[in-house]
Amino acid sequence: MLNSALRAWGSKRRFAERVGISPQYLSYLCDPYNIRTPSVQLAQKIADILPISLEQRKSLLEHMLSANERRLQLNTFPRSGIHDCTVESYLVELRRMHQMATFSGNAPLTKIQYGVIREISITLIKNLDPIANPLAFVELCLLLSEVQCVLDRPDSALYYAKIARSVMESADPSDFWRDRERFESFQINAILAEAVAYHNLKLFDNAYDCCLQAEATEAMKHQPKFWKPHLYRDKINALIGKPRFTLGEAEGLANRVRDICTQRAGEFDPLLELLINRSLGQAYIQYGNLKKAHRLLQTLIDQMETTPHVGALHKVLLLRTFASLLWKQNALSDWKSFIKSARDIATEAGLHHQIHEIEQEYGPETISALSEESQGTGYLASTNISLFTTEAHSPGSSGS
Repeated sequence: MLNSALRAWGSKRRFAERVGISPQYLSYLCDPYNIRTPSVQLAQKIADILPISLEQRKSLLEHMLSANERRLQLNTFPRSGIHDCTVESYLVELRRMHQMATFSGNAPLTKIQYGVIREISITLIKNLDPIANPLAFVELCLLLSEVQCVLDRPDSALYYAKIARSVMESADPSDFWRDRERFESFQINAILAEAVAYHNLKLFDNAYDCCLQAEATEAMKHQPKFWKPHLYRDKINALIGKPRFTLGEAEGLANRVRDICTQRAGEFDPLLELLINRSLGQAYIQYGNLKKAHRLLQTLIDQMETTPHVGALHKVLLLRTFASLLWKQNALSDWKSFIKSARDIATEAGLHHQIHEIEQEYGPETISALSEESQGTGYLASTNISLFTTEAHSPGSSGS
């Protein structure tokens, strides 16, 4: 979290001077594997100065103080001994709500579902013993990590992803031979949850390293066609944020996902293709190949409403990416329409991370000015860009 926040500060040397420490000591604090921890006074000063939200500031301070006291918050949670059957009944409902939040086009419902999932998961994690019921505990951590990313709490998301990974790494696989597939899926999901949290913290090298680690898991060996599309999308997203990347690597990853989806032709595969192509479109934009980006992203915009299982988050991601392209092409009239639609959906669905990303990309003043303009008709009517094709796609969908 400290590394992420310092990206917005600029010079680490200036920051060190501001809080009254040496640049070398700041480097120690920024190293997750260094044993040095800040004093209570220094932790408070660091949290007060960093340009982050109040909620993130409180969270960072809490973790710095916990590290200073040489204890993990996980070990202080009271465990009241929830019965297995009770946990499973909650998990069944949480899975259902997660599916609806992810793949429903109903934005207000999405907002409610994410909030409920977060509150229930936090309560259950506090009262569930990870030793007695590790898989249920890990599943709750993974659900919570994903929701916290959506709600713009990547610090908390990373925390729960790391707890999940710690539990999985300490578990003996031979104890779960009857449930091997679920065990292996949680192993790789914990790593990918870390990757997504690192990505949202703008720590792209860490995210890419997690993707490489996920490639070496047993789940990838046993179910490569299932996991590669999800992993390769995360890999492209991490590549885009790195200072240098080859477009050929991004295109190669996207092509492999398309091949897998074509071979499987599963229910969620059309959505998976839409998402991997969006990531590739973003790579084209980052690389400055705006013509290729426009051809690809225009097709995706045309397909968006006819692709099955496209949820509010998926729509916002696609609209944001196309708006980013229009901004670079100086098509400001069309940009206004698309970015306003993306922000409106994100606001209605409670996608706080997407709102934050939009404001960060264009500046809160620019976005605020958009909101103050007269109520437009949204991207469907106020743009001259073609949005829909007349051909419907075969049913399909995919995870985020």
